[in-house]
Amino acid sequence: SQVPVRPSPPRCLPSLCRVPPMFAQRRGARVGSYLAVTLLSGVFCFEWWSYNFLLVPRVLLSGKGHGAPSTCFSSWALVCGFNVSWALALWSYLRCAFTDPGRVPEAWHSEFDGFAASSAGTCSPAAVLRAWQPGLASFCRGCEEQRPERAHHCRTCGACILRMDHHCPWVGNCVGINNHKFFILMCFYTSVAGTFYAASALPMVVKIMAGRQSSLDPNDPVVLMLIVASTFASSLGLSTAGLFFTHVRLAWCNRTTIEAGYKGKSPYSLGPKRNFEQVFGVLSATWLLPVPPLRKVTDGLRFPTSLSPGDAV
Repeated sequence: SQVPVRPSPPRCLPSLCRVPPMFAQRRGARVGSYLAVTLLSGVFCFEWWSYNFLLVPRVLLSGKGHGAPSTCFSSWALVCGFNVSWALALWSYLRCAFTDPGRVPEAWHSEFDGFAASSAGTCSPAAVLRAWQPGLASFCRGCEEQRPERAHHCRTCGACILRMDHHCPWVGNCVGINNHKFFILMCFYTSVAGTFYAASALPMVVKIMAGRQSSLDPNDPVVLMLIVASTFASSLGLSTAGLFFTHVRLAWCNRTTIEAGYKGKSPYSLGPKRNFEQVFGVLSATWLLPVPPLRKVTDGLRFPTSLSPGDAV
């Protein structure tokens, strides 16, 4: 008798060939998110290409613009600094875009419904207020469900996000409990990369504008492209630097962008170190890398507070 041949399982695409998911519920929002990520990824790639294939060979390592030989240590330091910060910025950007920001898990809804049923109606969600509500769940009119403290509804994503900060159209995603760290790192490394780009191109631009650099023709299309790219990189670096310092200030006092307008001190503020640990995880070297926190100090469903029993917010 012949041994039956087991049919081979269907082949799955390698993980690298699959399109990473976007987390907006509506189809139009997902399409817009993919377009935004594609556009910004193209901007990142253009800046990298213009730096390494135009600015480096024609200015930095040729001695033009900086007036230094190609072996100059400062030129190589600028090249290394830009490429390292650029890689970390792009890595952080993609992690922020393709990480689930933190939707309310179904297990929490089941737990809340069970607790509410066992309390014979004495447990009900709090009213939705633009004020501190530590330890209180609230009812979302958009989802028509309860949600944990500090969770907010995003109309674009069509879902409630844990410790939601804001929806970023350029990232194509909400910034919440799971990817706030990546957003802050993206702003930091993008501003650093922009600074390296500006430092590399500034002497060349100044000499061209002053008419003292005869070896670089300002009418040359390549030179014009370099001027445009360096201006764009500098502008992007300045804008992301402003975002970085804003979010560092908010994380310092344990607030989100939504909570920035709430009156009074944040009841969740436990000191700068513990506040930052809620975003970056327990203090470690991974704070500087766009990887998940080494060890989280909160699940985004419950947050420790500085309130004593009986204290009013």
